[in-house]
Amino acid sequence: MKSSRMLVGCFSNRPYEEGETHWSETKKELLTQQTLDDIIGFKQVITAYRTTEQGFEVWHIDSENDDREFTGLLEVIRKGYASVSHLRGFKSTKAHPTTPEPPLGLRLSESFYQRTVEALKRYFNTVTSPVPVSVQLERVGDVCRVTFTDEDSTILQEVEHESVPDLFSLLRWPIINAGPMYTDVGEYVTWNIFEDIDYSDLEFLRPYIIYRATRTAPEELPSSISQFFETSEELTVEIGHDESVCPLAIGVGEEHTECWYITLPKDAPRKLKQQLEGCMTGRVVHGLLSPGRIWSGRLFELNFTFSHTAGSPECLVFQEEKWIRKLLRSHGVNLPKIPPGLYLRAEEEKWKVNISMTNNAEMSWSATSTLTEKQFSRFAIIAPLDFTNDLEKEQGRILDTIFQRIGVTSEKIYQFSKTKESTTDILESWGFGDTSPPCELSIEHNDSEISFVLKLKDVKDDYEVARATNQVDMNTSRETEEEGFYETLQDGWLSKFSIVNEEESRKKFSEVLVHMGFSDQDGGTRSSLLHLSLYVEDGCIKWMAKNEYGQAIDNGVLLEDAVEWFQTVSIEEFKEILKMNLKGIGGNIRNLNDVLEGEFEDIIDEIKESFFMHRD
Repeated sequence: MKSSRMLVGCFSNRPYEEGETHWSETKKELLTQQTLDDIIGFKQVITAYRTTEQGFEVWHIDSENDDREFTGLLEVIRKGYASVSHLRGFKSTKAHPTTPEPPLGLRLSESFYQRTVEALKRYFNTVTSPVPVSVQLERVGDVCRVTFTDEDSTILQEVEHESVPDLFSLLRWPIINAGPMYTDVGEYVTWNIFEDIDYSDLEFLRPYIIYRATRTAPEELPSSISQFFETSEELTVEIGHDESVCPLAIGVGEEHTECWYITLPKDAPRKLKQQLEGCMTGRVVHGLLSPGRIWSGRLFELNFTFSHTAGSPECLVFQEEKWIRKLLRSHGVNLPKIPPGLYLRAEEEKWKVNISMTNNAEMSWSATSTLTEKQFSRFAIIAPLDFTNDLEKEQGRILDTIFQRIGVTSEKIYQFSKTKESTTDILESWGFGDTSPPCELSIEHNDSEISFVLKLKDVKDDYEVARATNQVDMNTSRETEEEGFYETLQDGWLSKFSIVNEEESRKKFSEVLVHMGFSDQDGGTRSSLLHLSLYVEDGCIKWMAKNEYGQAIDNGVLLEDAVEWFQTVSIEEFKEILKMNLKGIGGNIRNLNDVLEGEFEDIIDEIKESFFMHRD
């Protein structure tokens, strides 16, 4: 033992054969037979050694009488390189010393004895208070690597097993050996086999480690880890509850126990059916199905299904067992907890439904069970309301939507008549009655689009029910556009609403078409006039018309011999002549006011200049 390091190990006091390795004891019951005070009081033998060409030459020195004995060569087997490490074993070999005396000047200080006591204390603490560890499994090639780490994520031990039985024995060590496991670093460790093992992609092995029912099933397991993954097959499974053996149903208990079962397809392998047949606890069902894989001669990939609607009477029993809820939650089915036994009163359950509306015609509702007092769900919107329905039809649509989401009929609604009455009041406030809500149709337009806007009549601040915008074809006739609009009113989407101003809307639509420049004939260029400009050329006043894209689509002469006319009539008379000629152009002049007020003045100024130039 070097003075700078200390090795600690416990060895049995028994004879050893020549050359035999002395291995340290690791069994807790043996290590704790003596107290620390007892051990400190044992007779001490000081071992001194000298490094020579043939190895470590060792002398034992009796601390009481200073007797010295050469014991041969010593080979030390250690683990770790800390100041206090684990002495795993040693082997002593007979030899002749190269010198007749042990090393001289060997004096042990008080601090050395103190270090010895502290090392022994630490050693005993690891035995009597094992280190809690986490266990991680990782498949590496054909072996499973098992890593033990403490709470600081320090690796205390790594073990690799190719053998399945050896792996199972290692993982179940704390139960099989009823105590901690000794590691190569000299620490005793322990773990909870139910919670502290991370199986990774070997999660399907968990049941064989923790559940008694599966420790011996199936009968044959592969001998090596790699065989688990050689072949696999998909399988659909479902869970069920057997009321005939349920302690709550037969009056022999207050909790669910072995009353759950797993349903397999009819064509599932016989061996797998035998493996999973019968009723079991919710915890066992969870342990078998939660990994998503199960072994039975080959690996099966499990597709879990759940056919019951949340909130339905058939679903109640699945809400009563913790492990069943946990299994369902892992597959996206979140069920609230309810007290065990309520499922037996499922026929008594009814639902209190509350419905409310916002000013934006959005409907919210909630449903609360009279049996469990749990709220089924809340949906912010099941509308916008359908304003094409009358009161009876819209009420039926709303209530049917709620019933379908809960999974019940009207007979299961608490005080259904009041719920229906409440719905009626809400719908009447929005104008529903024997017909759909009365609406007014307004028509908006710009240069190229017409919008139809429907608003409620005299309720809810003239709430806008619908809006549709159409791009217009300026090359069609007014009659064609009007016929399309009338057809929409009679048989199209507008016909589904109760429009109170239909006749006025027809007139308004025609006025809009005239204002936009539609003529009575298809393809008339004048129907598409959007902008008129005037200019003077060769003594005449001419005009040019452009469409909404700035393209010139027509032109002509507004007034010939304009200079001569200007000489013979007054300015006011000249303007009137121009206005009369403008009417002869026809079509829609969008900028007529600008032409009359602005461009006329500019044109007259140009004519004046031409007149005076002509006189000169």
